[in-house]
This record gives sequence, C-alpha cells and structure tokens, in this order.
Amino acid sequence: MMEYKFGRAANVCSACSTPFEEGQRFVSALSDTAVEALAPERDEEDSRFVRLDVCETCWLQQPRESLFSWWLNHKEIRPPKPPTADPEFLWLLLGQTLPHHDPEREEQQRNPLAVHLGYLAALGLLRLKHVHLGRHRREGARAYQSFVPRESRQREIVVLDPEPNDVALAIVEQKLCDLAEAVRSGTDYAVWMQRHTESLPTELSLTKSKKRKRKKKARARNITGI
Repeated sequence: MMEYKFGRAANVCSACSTPFEEGQRFVSALSDTAVEALAPERDEEDSRFVRLDVCETCWLQQPRESLFSWWLNHKEIRPPKPPTADPEFLWLLLGQTLPHHDPEREEQQRNPLAVHLGYLAALGLLRLKHVHLGRHRREGARAYQSFVPRESRQREIVVLDPEPNDVALAIVEQKLCDLAEAVRSGTDYAVWMQRHTESLPTELSLTKSKKRKRKKKARARNITGI
C-alpha cells in the first residue's frame, strides 16, 4: 500500500501570506509538481506532496491542473484556558479581592466568597510559579498566608486564609469557573459578586462554629497526644 506524506496545515495563506484567524475557512491542497521539480530522480515509493493552504479569496485564482487533491478546511478555535491556568485572570481576581483602603473594597473583604476566591487565585499563581509561598501567621481567630511575587519589584501579598475544607474548595472552584466565564462575556466583577453572595453555602462561612472548633481541637489532641 502506498503511503502519502504531507505536513500539517499552515498558519498563513500559501498564496498571499495572510494569517488565518481562528474559525476561518480555507482550502488545503496537495501538489506533486513542486516535489518533482526539487527532486526529479526521487524513488517512486517516496510519495511526498507539497501541501498548500489557501484562503478562500486566493483559491478562486488558484490553478488546479497540478493539484493532486484538495479539501475544505478551517483553523481550529482554541478553547479558553481553565481559570486556574490563566495567570492574567488570576492576577486580576487577586487584585480585586485585596484591600485598597476603599470602603466598598473593605466590605468585599468581609465577603466570604471574595475571601475564598482571592485565596484560590493566590494558590493558582503559586501553582503556576508566579509567586513563592511566604509565611503563615495567625491573629486571633483568623489566619493569613503571604505570597512573594517572583518579580522583585512587587511587594509581598498577604491574603486571608479561610482554611477551606474539601467541600468548600470544590464549591469555590466552580464559582471561579463561573466568574471567569462571566468576565469573558463582559460582566463586571462587582456586579457578579453582588449576584452570587446573597445565599452562600455554610461551608464558605468565615465564622467557625463551636462544634467545628471542638473537632479541630480534638484532632490536634489526637495528633499531639495531649
């Protein structure tokens, strides 16, 4: 059986060199003439073809006598990055959740959803190696985690650590995906936040109940043996 060899689709038109846009249709064709000109004494079993990728406008003027085959093609549309793998979105989200000495922003800091989203954004940047893990400290009932940006010009970032459990993390990850989709559609962050903070699951509460505190102390005693 004869095996035909040809390359992948080009990113530009072979005729006019205009870049193809995502989703744009074009015509792919195989030509044997150019290969014969380059290697007239090639082996018969060497069935290589020159691939042409031509935009629809240039295809109308494309001579087809030397073409072996052609078909309609299109440039693939790349799916958007997952929000946890998009550093630009994570930096934007982290900037929205950090305090800015603004009454409205300070109110957002007391918003459990904003706290969880900011913490998750910082963890995402840590996973992408945009920040280093800094020190963890506790002030009364609240815990804080610092992150050190790799860019030396940026200052240390300190976020409130909500100490989420697995259920809370799953909820916030879904909220993060919903927020990323809304932002891509043009929705303002503050508007989205206002819509999604009216009824939050108890897992996102920043106030630890006495029952949860007792369980935490019990786990600590089991670990330390005290």
